[in-house]
Amino acid sequence: MGGSHKCQIFKPKINNNRKFVQKTYYADKGKIKKVIDSLPEKITADELINRIILLDKIEKGLDDVEKGNVYTTEEVEKKLNKWLI
Repeated sequence: MGGSHKCQIFKPKINNNRKFVQKTYYADKGKIKKVIDSLPEKITADELINRIILLDKIEKGLDDVEKGNVYTTEEVEKKLNKWLI
């Protein structure tokens, strides 16, 4: 067959009204296979899902850094001050 296979993963998210909404994102099937191959023989489904989500978040974060989608220290401090006050 060939081509890129994507697996749909659902992730809960909280919107501005503090309500859960469903967010869908896609992970590359080949990358998921690599994650599975790197894991120990015995692992729970929760551990597997958490590992896949963690690696996806890391990949997205690195992609954001390459694209310049980052906050300065000052911007983070301002946001934190708003949230913590």
